[in-house]
Amino acid sequence: SAQTAALTTAQAAALTTGQAAALATGALAGLSTADAAALTTADVAALTTTEIAALLAADVKALTTADIAGLSTAQVKALTTAQAAALTTAQVAALSTTQLAAMTSGQLAALPTADGAALTTAQWVAIPPAALAGLGLSLERLNSPGQPLQTAIDAWTAVVLLFHQHEWENALLAHAAASPAFYVGALGSRRTHRERQERLAGLGVPAEQIARIHGPIGLIDRARDPGTLALSVLAEVASARAAL
Repeated sequence: SAQTAALTTAQAAALTTGQAAALATGALAGLSTADAAALTTADVAALTTTEIAALLAADVKALTTADIAGLSTAQVKALTTAQAAALTTAQVAALSTTQLAAMTSGQLAALPTADGAALTTAQWVAIPPAALAGLGLSLERLNSPGQPLQTAIDAWTAVVLLFHQHEWENALLAHAAASPAFYVGALGSRRTHRERQERLAGLGVPAEQIARIHGPIGLIDRARDPGTLALSVLAEVASARAAL
């Protein structure tokens, strides 16, 4: 460890793939952040799962996005929760769908989503249902308008639709409005909501169920940017929950 910690950045960068793979676990734990950052993508790819797990969280953070993208699924599985929590937003964005699919729910829960590293739709879809269930989440893919919803809706469920293609809403809103959900809402202007109500009435949805649907959604009138809209909708959902 002492010898490895004494490596200069240039020396660390000069390590061959074989030399990097031959480093003992203890030696890897002695790497400085600068030395870890100097490892090439090929060096990182050559590390065993035991060696990956031995890296300090600061060393993991020092890896480039190319290094992260080059990790095998076995190496990704070897990351500790502390290492996963140390990943930067750029590193999280560099994770492939295959890498995310290999992660455990513990690793996923540790990812720094709180500081803005929101996963893309493709990344979320790649996460296996079992891993999502470990996070208390479920994901159901809709392949066509009119597809029946399989996700259970109970009295503690809030249903919020954020479609821009409103033809996808009909079956979902009809199902949600007839459910015991404490809140049902859908994105759109006042004009869009009037058209939505007319469309649902034409499909035979009872007036009292249509009246349950909030629109426009949110407590902040005409919120447009995603952050403000999210806070506005969550505030309205929280208000509805508190009124129960």
